[in-house]
Amino acid sequence: MKYEDISKDLFLLQKGTEKLLKYGMSTFIQYADEMDLSYCDRNRIIAKARLAYGQSGLREIPCPPELLQDRMDYYSSIYGHKKAMKILDEVDKTHL
Repeated sequence: MKYEDISKDLFLLQKGTEKLLKYGMSTFIQYADEMDLSYCDRNRIIAKARLAYGQSGLREIPCPPELLQDRMDYYSSIYGHKKAMKILDEVDKTHL
């Protein structure tokens, strides 16, 4: 799984949202694996289901250990290393 992949078509994300709402997390994860959705895409879908459709019981997936460096590289390229560390510390607190 990639950390981020902005090349996926939006209809794949919408279909993922529909699968999550209709069939639950296990079917959604299977769909995400089959469509090779990135870590960020998976969490976007979960956040959309939670916020737009009132599924307050859903929680975003914590970053897998094998993607931590990719995540740091991605944020550092945008914000610089010091600010990236601060932002990621805040993000990680939301998964507790």
